[in-house]
Amino acid sequence: MESSGFDLEVHGAACGCGEGVALPRCAGEVIDANEGQDEGEVRCVEREREALVRFKKGVIDESGILSSWVSEDSKKDCCKWKGVVCGNTNTNTYTNTNTTYAHVIALLLGYEYNDYPYTKPLGGNISDALLELHHLTNLDLSMNDFDYQFPRFMGSMKQLEHLNLRACYLHGTLPPQLGNLTNLRTLNLWGPLRSENLDWLSHLSLLNRLDLSLIDLSHTSWLQQILKLRSLQELSLAYSNIGATIPAGVPSANSSSVSLSILDLSCNALVSSNLDWLFNTSTRLSILNMRRNKLDGQIPHVFGRLVLLEDLDLSGNMLEGGISESLRNLSHLQALDLSSNDFSGDLEDFYLGIYLLK
Repeated sequence: MESSGFDLEVHGAACGCGEGVALPRCAGEVIDANEGQDEGEVRCVEREREALVRFKKGVIDESGILSSWVSEDSKKDCCKWKGVVCGNTNTNTYTNTNTTYAHVIALLLGYEYNDYPYTKPLGGNISDALLELHHLTNLDLSMNDFDYQFPRFMGSMKQLEHLNLRACYLHGTLPPQLGNLTNLRTLNLWGPLRSENLDWLSHLSLLNRLDLSLIDLSHTSWLQQILKLRSLQELSLAYSNIGATIPAGVPSANSSSVSLSILDLSCNALVSSNLDWLFNTSTRLSILNMRRNKLDGQIPHVFGRLVLLEDLDLSGNMLEGGISESLRNLSHLQALDLSSNDFSGDLEDFYLGIYLLK
């Protein structure tokens, strides 16, 4: 019979693929250059202001989101422009004739869909003028409408620590030059892109958040490359076409990503017969989204071995029969979604049994 969605804590029943474990926006930690300063004491670097003006010229801005980016003398300080953040540490400022000049360290222009239809996202081109922002560590252009090829010049922005290009309507192939961004902590490339290989990922040893959802990874050795990211904590590969690319050999536990705690593999046509690799990917998983795959038969016992799980979503599969007793090992479980399967028996009794174990 069709099972109903029941959660120890209501979770994810209405979410689409890739939404159950949404990676946080790559905002990073930034500091307002004007904090603790008197008006007029801090100004942006002229070369960087000119680079931002060139960037604006390539952008289609129907709603005036960048209306504060103007050249009048009274508003030339780009540190006060919308989305621009300047630093106030010694490494990000210098002083000349009683004026402190602050470098741009963050450009936060991610579109908020809560503003739609009152404002429209940015469009047009992402200009390589951004290469002039040598101190930029945080770039967020997410949810805008840049209908262009992936900007290969970004592989030269080696100082970046946070890059968020989620849902920017970029297309084409991911350039291997992304492997040059060895300071990256967060990388969100969610979108309909392609990847010929992911060998470049192994160079991003500091990466702790990665979202490659919607990117076709069917021709890559994605699992082997991701297991090399020892600092990775959050990974989303929803809609990434990885169902047929699981390697025959199971990775050993000592090759696993020891830090991985959040994993989203929803909507990938994964099958029940080859899931042993999942346990060896990480023994510290706390959130696992396997929504809308092709898991069939009884619930695989591998899930019962992930004893630190707090949130498990197996909805929208073809699971049937009784509920696996191995799930009773999940004493930390707070949210469980088994909806849209074909289980027999009383699910509410099973949920209650797990609850009483706490």
